[in-house]
Amino acid sequence: MNIDNNKKVVVGIGHGVDGIVAAFLLKKQGYQIHLVSINFLNEGYKVNYKDKTGKNSEECFSFNACCSGVSNNRLKKIAETFGASFSFVDVSDQFYSRVIVPSISHRLVAKTFDCCFLCHQMLFEGLDQEAKRLEASFISCGHFSKIQLNKATDVISIMSGNDLENDQSDLLGCVPKDILKKSILPLGDLQSKEVQKIAENNGFIDFYSSLEIKRPCIPSNSNFLQFVNLSVPTGLKKEGAVLRKEDGFTLCQHQGLHDFLIGEKAPSEFESIPTDQIVVDVFQSQGKIIVSNEKDHAVKCFLIKSHHMKEGKSFFYKLPIFIKLTNFSEFIEGTISLKVAGHLEISLEAPLERYLAPGLGVTIYEKLPSGKFQLFSQGVVCHDKSSFKKTDDEESDPAAKSSDFIEL
Repeated sequence: MNIDNNKKVVVGIGHGVDGIVAAFLLKKQGYQIHLVSINFLNEGYKVNYKDKTGKNSEECFSFNACCSGVSNNRLKKIAETFGASFSFVDVSDQFYSRVIVPSISHRLVAKTFDCCFLCHQMLFEGLDQEAKRLEASFISCGHFSKIQLNKATDVISIMSGNDLENDQSDLLGCVPKDILKKSILPLGDLQSKEVQKIAENNGFIDFYSSLEIKRPCIPSNSNFLQFVNLSVPTGLKKEGAVLRKEDGFTLCQHQGLHDFLIGEKAPSEFESIPTDQIVVDVFQSQGKIIVSNEKDHAVKCFLIKSHHMKEGKSFFYKLPIFIKLTNFSEFIEGTISLKVAGHLEISLEAPLERYLAPGLGVTIYEKLPSGKFQLFSQGVVCHDKSSFKKTDDEESDPAAKSSDFIEL
């Protein structure tokens, strides 16, 4: 965007050096920078429970979150490097109700709550809130993506960054338009290795804080399952059997659906479940878990729901597109068409050798003549009654025969 450089910009600072380099580049361009850390997490989440002897006990859990900001002390040191002002914004209460609570409820039925889009909406809303308080005209962060505004039509386009492997344009799909219009993303034209070089040359590497965690981050924390186990009353944990999809054979019994995740392997403590089996279905009322060999799954066509089309976008039949899935960096080629109940059907050019779990985030793009990718729509993988297609294999599947097919 063409921007008056004599304006104040609020810059989000996270655990890496990307936000710091963004602030550095903006300052070089003449912006007055103000650094902000958006905190999502409490210092600890206390759980009161009764142990095996019936005694009242308490345990405190700490989590890591990809998008949560840095400590006040670290933020202060970074700000001193730039001679910049700084502030700390706490949205931990909102994060608990909007991310942690839904993550628990999803885990109780063996589903992962893909919170990444929502977390970035909260991140940008926090930056915007601070910008309004400071009367700053713009907000920024260290995202590898681009935003374009068509002034004639007032339509915002979200574009892939030059570094496709580290592109983060999918994380902007839920950010409100009025916030995107005031966003500046200086790393969109750079490669990650260029950003690292700038950080090294200017001594920013000292501020780097490694936080290796799988998306979506909260459900992926190693202690999250134990947190769920202690937080939820026994009556809400549905016990049942683990069945092999091929023949309905019972492999073992389990103490709760929350021990499993659709699309993932069973925990190692279930020794009677072969290590090549993944969870492919759940029957909540019966407590049944269905597993199948992960090598038997390849997807060529699937449906997404809860999608929202970007402004100014529409189509009538099959449209050539590319998709990105949560936790996957590559752009996968295919087509989309509109199906029953407003679902979108994605047909891939080549089969994807994996099982797509319901609830997995999907971002849809158009590829422009320039080679850049423009965000078209977003949604989540679904296996709904209204759109589920049986195959010959599924006719003999104990899951397909049940009238208890779960809405996912």
